[in-house]
Amino acid sequence: MKKIVFGLLILGLSISFAQSADVNTYVNLYNSLSPVPLITATNPNFSYDDAYQFQDAFVQALINSGEELSGYKLGLIGEKKPFGATETVYGRIFKSQEVAAGEIYSSDFVKPLIEVELAFKFSKDVSFPITFSELRDSIEWVAPAIELPDLVFDDMKNLSWLDLVALDVAPRQYIIGNHVALSSVDLNTINITAYHNGEVVKQAPSPDQMGLLMYLAAKLNSQMRKYRQLGSPLYKIQAGHIVITGAIGGIMPGKPGSYQINYGPLGNIDFEIVSTGK
Repeated sequence: MKKIVFGLLILGLSISFAQSADVNTYVNLYNSLSPVPLITATNPNFSYDDAYQFQDAFVQALINSGEELSGYKLGLIGEKKPFGATETVYGRIFKSQEVAAGEIYSSDFVKPLIEVELAFKFSKDVSFPITFSELRDSIEWVAPAIELPDLVFDDMKNLSWLDLVALDVAPRQYIIGNHVALSSVDLNTINITAYHNGEVVKQAPSPDQMGLLMYLAAKLNSQMRKYRQLGSPLYKIQAGHIVITGAIGGIMPGKPGSYQINYGPLGNIDFEIVSTGK
């Protein structure tokens, strides 16, 4: 608990001791793969700002426990947004969550999902305001990616997007495929086709990737100022960070079986979800 409270003081969050205890509880449930109760169920006035400040505390607690931040993720990027969401959301991802393509074990999740995404690695810090040309110049490479979020919540029927935001937009594992220089591919030509056990389960064009990255940069800058976190490493895309930009064509359930995802000019990612443990 001392580590978590210390992390909250670093962030300068206006979170009470009782709320910090809640963060500790939720981190423990998340790490132990236990179903997590909805924060909104017991806190009906839980707000947008509460959700993101809870996320900050949740992430800081994971960092204090030894996790190393690797970058950011976007979620709910589609035009039709579930869980009552009114905007695209962001969370943070960690180096320990990156896994190799191959066998993915369902026992490592509460409720696994599959998101076909793109990943971008940055070679320069991103300072806002920034032009699209400057943003492109700050990217080292682009790669196909699979995110495997985990809907750990105990009440999916009443799940609010604020619960999702509070728990860092539900990261668990992600796969990064072979990367190429951004200049070598036209992002507007990327179309994905996803196969499950040899059958096509999804086909979709990639959305405006640079627009999504610009949205994230602007949002982090806005939140940093709103929550008075100037200079905080949790609010800036930095050199070495990876950003995964959200599900292309929507979220798929993480059913057992083999998956082949074709990304056109970016190649393939193949993996299998195994319904037994390691």
